[in-house]
Amino acid sequence: MRIVVNDIAASAGGALTVLESFFRYVRESDTENEWVFLLGSDLLEETDRIRTVVLPEVKGSWSRRLAFDLVSGRRLIRSLKPDVVFSLQNTHTYGVRCPQVVYVHQPLPFQQAKNFSLWRRDERYMAVYQHIIGSMIKQSVRRADHVIVQTRWMRAAILNQVGIAKDRVEAILPDLEDLSAYKYQGDLDAGAFFYPTASNIYKNNDCIYEACRLLRQQGLDDFMVTMTLDGPAAGPNVEFIGRVPREQVLESLSRSTLVFPSYIETYGLPLAEARALGAVVLAADLPYAREVLDGYDNAYFFDPASPALLAELMSKVIAGSIVRIPNGGDAGAPHRPPQTPAWASVVEILEHSAQPKEGD
Repeated sequence: MRIVVNDIAASAGGALTVLESFFRYVRESDTENEWVFLLGSDLLEETDRIRTVVLPEVKGSWSRRLAFDLVSGRRLIRSLKPDVVFSLQNTHTYGVRCPQVVYVHQPLPFQQAKNFSLWRRDERYMAVYQHIIGSMIKQSVRRADHVIVQTRWMRAAILNQVGIAKDRVEAILPDLEDLSAYKYQGDLDAGAFFYPTASNIYKNNDCIYEACRLLRQQGLDDFMVTMTLDGPAAGPNVEFIGRVPREQVLESLSRSTLVFPSYIETYGLPLAEARALGAVVLAADLPYAREVLDGYDNAYFFDPASPALLAELMSKVIAGSIVRIPNGGDAGAPHRPPQTPAWASVVEILEHSAQPKEGD
């Protein structure tokens, strides 16, 4: 069976993580199928069963990617004669004469925590993605033969907002590798907080800055929030360390209290990692965080629009009234039975989608 994987958009961040994770599974575990990856740059190494087609010109702008999805892409994909097309970039390609499966990991069009405005300059980019590109993603969901998402809340949101049959949408929780080597066994610093973040407005970094200011007003200053941002720190109790290797992120999660005020996440990988490491987590009270942290005793939730509530939780950590419970009431991050890895379930769906339907 020949499977074409379309992920021209992936270049960094979560999208690249998803692509690399899927590629590793295919390379190491699948021996039955032939794979062709459509990419925007030379990211993957070919094997005897895996080849790549690099299309940097398509990745150059949204207009070119739109033209590919609507017009030119069908010709290229048809020429590859796939049995099924798997899009890892939230959208399908029009005019392809074979089944298409779309992996939707962009939550912005489906979340309801934040409505971005086209009229505000600082929100305009996110508003375009939420309302304009989001409508394209929803249209792709309607047209796809099958849709795969990472979480139950995303599946429920798609079913509610797009209105497709339940059996066309599958929630498959991402796998999390064994992180036991990163668990910290020493005494924890109650004043150490950590937020692996970015500069995107939905990451809600201002909530942390304001919470720190409120704590200082209360006379608390023996604490530090470390954030993976560049530039000068935003306050005397904030440290920016820039982008760091994942190993350093895991070490920080293990030794610190995770603060996670983000408005918008599909899954929130740092939440799952902190859970696996047994860390205390202060998380936005939103569906994605509630799902990943369900049943975890070291999780505490706050309204992400209220820095005062975050400051209250942080003060309890600093004072020692919130402490780490060993294992947090469970053995680690939630997962499916180990005999069915996430990407194995995805490949099963691809193979099933490629089978002729009764009456075809």
